[in-house]
Amino acid sequence: MVEEDLARLPAAPLVLAEGTPLTPAAVGVERAVWLLPTAAVQQRRLRRRGLEPDQGAFRLYELLRRDIAAEVAAAGGAVVHVDGEHGAEATAARVHAALEQPLAAGPHARDAAGRRKLARYANRAPVAQYRQFFARPWAPVWESVRLTLCCECGAAGCLADVERNLASLPVGWEERGPLVATAQGHRALRV
Repeated sequence: MVEEDLARLPAAPLVLAEGTPLTPAAVGVERAVWLLPTAAVQQRRLRRRGLEPDQGAFRLYELLRRDIAAEVAAAGGAVVHVDGEHGAEATAARVHAALEQPLAAGPHARDAAGRRKLARYANRAPVAQYRQFFARPWAPVWESVRLTLCCECGAAGCLADVERNLASLPVGWEERGPLVATAQGHRALRV
C-alpha cells in the first residue's frame, strides 16, 4: 500500500517519504538514503521497549535490519548508520548530504500558492485518517481530538505548526475550503 500511495503522489513538488517498507526494490537507490541502526543501538532500543533476545519480536527486528541492510548494499544504496554517537542534528546533516543533489534538483514549490497547496496536501492525510477511523461504529467519541497541522500561510521557510480540533474542520475543507491552519500572527500571502 505504501508503494501505491507513493505512485499516486503528484510529480511536483518533491516528496520525501520514509518508512521500513521503502526498499531499493520499491523506490530505487538514485534518490534514496537508508538510516540503519547498528546492531548495538537496535538491541539497546529493543531492550528499552521490554523485548529480550529470546523473544520472537526481538529476533524479527534483527532479521529485518539485516535483510534491509543486505538489500540496500546489494543495490548500491546510500546508508547513514545510526550508531548512538551522533545526535539528531548530525544525523540529519548526514542525510541531507546524501540527498543534496536530489533535493537541489527538485521539483519545488516556487511561490506562496504552491507552498499553500503543499501544506494543504500535507494536512489532508491526518484529517482523512482520523475521520476514517472515527467513522467506524465502535470508535470512541472524537469531538475533543486535536490535530497538529502545517501552517498554510504560504510564506517561504514557514515551519509553524497549528493545533486544530478535528470537529472544527468542515467537511470538504481539504479540497476547497478556506485556510483553517494558519498560525497565530500569520496570514495567507497574496499571489
